[in-house]
Amino acid sequence: MARTAYELDYAPSFQMSHPLAFELAEKLCEEAPAGFSNVFFSNSGSEAVDTALKMNRGCRRCVR
Repeated sequence: MARTAYELDYAPSFQMSHPLAFELAEKLCEEAPAGFSNVFFSNSGSEAVDTALKMNRGCRRCVR
């Protein structure tokens, strides 16, 4: 963990990222049940819920 923290202490997830974040996302997708093909990282539970709600609203507009 110390080695990883030295290489990457924070990876923004909106306008840019880091190769280690992409590597972790790929590993998570490999371990996830069938049908899960995307990963979204957030900084906190409230940010995760807020972003999930916004993404859901955006997707509903696209489907209509």
